[in-house]
Amino acid sequence: MKAIDFTLYSKENAPESSRDLLDAVEMKFGFIPNILRQLAEAPAALGGAMQLMSLLEKSSLSPAEQWIALLV
Repeated sequence: MKAIDFTLYSKENAPESSRDLLDAVEMKFGFIPNILRQLAEAPAALGGAMQLMSLLEKSSLSPAEQWIALLV
């Protein structure tokens, strides 16, 4: 079985419409998690993940539980 290579984007090489989103993630966390760097390939998916993060922050879930929910 052939391995799949995923691109880990940065603010410099990400699609133009993902750059501001990655900048916002970096400002919030101090770094850009790899899962979000991969999602930068599809700006709509990255934006959706960020909206989900925002909604999860308002929940009663712990920060660790929020990340688990986001990854699932």
